[in-house]
Formats: sequence, C-alpha cells, structure tokens
Amino acid sequence: MVCGRGYRLGAERFKGIVKRHGRWLTLSEADVDRAQRWFYRYGGVAVCVGRLIPAVRSVISVPAGIAQMELRRFLMWSSVGTVAWTSLLAGLGYVLGKRFTEVDAWLQPISLAIVALAVAGYLYRLYRGREQTS
Repeated sequence: MVCGRGYRLGAERFKGIVKRHGRWLTLSEADVDRAQRWFYRYGGVAVCVGRLIPAVRSVISVPAGIAQMELRRFLMWSSVGTVAWTSLLAGLGYVLGKRFTEVDAWLQPISLAIVALAVAGYLYRLYRGREQTS
C-alpha cells in the first residue's frame, strides 16, 4: 500500500502542472526530477524532518506519495517526526512555563524576519526565473 494524494497525482501529472505554472511555483521539470531522485534516496528522513518544519509538515505527504513511499514506512517516519515535534513543544512549554509573554516579545520579531526572508527568497527566485527566460 502506498501514500495517498501524491500517489494519485503522480510524477507526470505534477510535471504537467510545473510545465504550465512553473514560473509561479519557481520550479522546472528538472527541479522535479532532481527532487524526486533526492526523495527516493532520503525519503524517510525527509518525512521525519518535514514533520519538524511548520509549513512543510502540512505537505510532506505529497512528495511521499509521488515517490510511491510505502504507507507503513511513511507512517513510521511520520510518527517519529511528530513525536519529536510534540515532545519538543511540550518540553519547551514545561521549561518556559509562565514566561510566555517574555518569550513572545523576542520570538515575534524573529518570526517576522523569517517570513520576510521567505517572501524575499520567493521574489528573488521569481525574478531570477524571469531573467533566465528572457
């Protein structure tokens, strides 16, 4: 048995989406091929680490499905990553206790800086892709 949605989408259909909308996704078909080879090689670790990264955790099952990762293997690595993330949050909650407002005061600017860097990175990739097609 294989992971769901990504499996149904399939690599070829995903490449078709990239071919039509790759400029906005800042992806090429070569990027998809490279990512697919990387995922075949490091898929379990990718799923585990992906569960630790907030934005990635929501979509890591798609490349797992496209790579046709076995469901049992996906669930094992996903569980390891989820338990690690939950344990980290619980441990931090315990250690920080009632100091949440203090932590929030310095965490909020860091979070905003990360979002700004992500947006700047996307815009740079978008610009660079436009430059290459000209």
